[in-house]
Amino acid sequence: MVDHECFWPEEVSIGEVIYPPGGTFGPRLQRNLQLIMLYSGHMTIWIDDVPHTASANSVLVLFPGHKERFTFAEECETWHSWLHIFIPQLSQTLLARLARLPWPLQLSSTMADLAHEALALRNSPLSTAPILLKTLAVQMIWRYIGEGELQMNG
Repeated sequence: MVDHECFWPEEVSIGEVIYPPGGTFGPRLQRNLQLIMLYSGHMTIWIDDVPHTASANSVLVLFPGHKERFTFAEECETWHSWLHIFIPQLSQTLLARLARLPWPLQLSSTMADLAHEALALRNSPLSTAPILLKTLAVQMIWRYIGEGELQMNG
């Protein structure tokens, strides 16, 4: 499928956190397109009061405009990183393409490497770090779409 859809984030932020056993987060209103890379433990995300679960070694997308609440594994720590991507005019085509993918996806080594690279930019002295982070965010969204569509068609 050839797609000439272009988008460019206005803002991107990345972080990582380890929640203790039984940790919680939220509720909050999601304002961005977000990728979560889950490395260990597991989580339940209540999206508009509907529970969705994700386990270790998965990646998932969250969409703007939804109320979210997170509960994390009771029996162990849960480690994940997140990427917030603010795109003022999110295209309906891009949103529809993301929404139809399996959820969550298996976290590929390539996606984990991209997240690691993006996390490294937080402390980078490079003047180009902000533009590199936006470039990685675009790459991570296209990688997510590509891997999800491959899983659907495989």
